[in-house]
Amino acid sequence: MRAIKIDPQHRSIFLCKTSGSLSSLQAAVGGDIEFAGELNTGDLLYVNSYGRLQDSPSFFTINDKTFAGRGLLVGPEVGIHISDVISTAAEIKRLVGFDPKINLEAPLHVRSRTFNSVAEALAYIRNRRKAGRSSFNRRGRR
Repeated sequence: MRAIKIDPQHRSIFLCKTSGSLSSLQAAVGGDIEFAGELNTGDLLYVNSYGRLQDSPSFFTINDKTFAGRGLLVGPEVGIHISDVISTAAEIKRLVGFDPKINLEAPLHVRSRTFNSVAEALAYIRNRRKAGRSSFNRRGRR
């Protein structure tokens, strides 16, 4: 399956392959995954749920929302599976910023979830989408 990896430490965005399994998504972000949001295209962003807690955290932004650690964009869900990413790496490069101003001394509020399967993660995403909390697109566009 085609995906796009966002690596703020190396300031790179590139197309990669993953099997779509939970372990392959975790390997791509370098740890436990956390669902971070959805693009207008339906692409889903996962990030390392402990990205901010690393010794030398690195950050990136998409449409004024800041994320810590590596990110992985995958395609929309199809049943209980994830599909190929729809966006191109060039499109994502236009949306992503690196080196946002972050106050690492500010209190940390961690809201992470651990999933035992991709199906469980997709069920969580569907519930967040229904509640209107999954998109990180500008001005509330969906």
